[in-house]
Amino acid sequence: MVGGGIGGLATAVALRRVGWSVTVLERADAFEEVGAGISLMSNAITSLDVLGLGDAVRDGSRPQLGGGMRTPSGAWLSRLDGAAVERELGVNAVVLPRPQLLALLHGALPDESVITGATPSALVDDDHGVEVRYARAGQEGTLRPDLVVGADGLRSWVRAQRWPDAPAPVHDGSTAWRAITTAPVAPV
Repeated sequence: MVGGGIGGLATAVALRRVGWSVTVLERADAFEEVGAGISLMSNAITSLDVLGLGDAVRDGSRPQLGGGMRTPSGAWLSRLDGAAVERELGVNAVVLPRPQLLALLHGALPDESVITGATPSALVDDDHGVEVRYARAGQEGTLRPDLVVGADGLRSWVRAQRWPDAPAPVHDGSTAWRAITTAPVAPV
């Protein structure tokens, strides 16, 4: 697994649950308190239930009561009614701090399966499969996995290695504001 964010850690937990031995390479030197609040919609909660983490997420989160998207003039484009979602799907969306979700995912993996401070340097194909090379603390390490998952974000190093001619991400002009409050905010 190249990348120890939400997608990489969740995939690692899922693969371990079905019997795979997993190693996660994460560039950051440590998992720190980075990020603001995150909304997890009903399908994410259902997926976390499958991973055995749904109850822990619910215990540390608040239900998403409502929200939506507006035009620059303030007109509603779409709205979310949390109670209606729960009635329809049986599972409500929740909000929680992103670092809390990362800590739950990271805590579901053995310490030795996550290598922090690891910067990938090469994917080498040979007759035996693929070798992943990475630098850590001035030393080079190697892995010879059965599967390489690129979960290394928007500007993915893995994608650039495998598909160098793929177009780069393009900013679409959208902006998202995120915040964490100490008290619930009234739905709009």
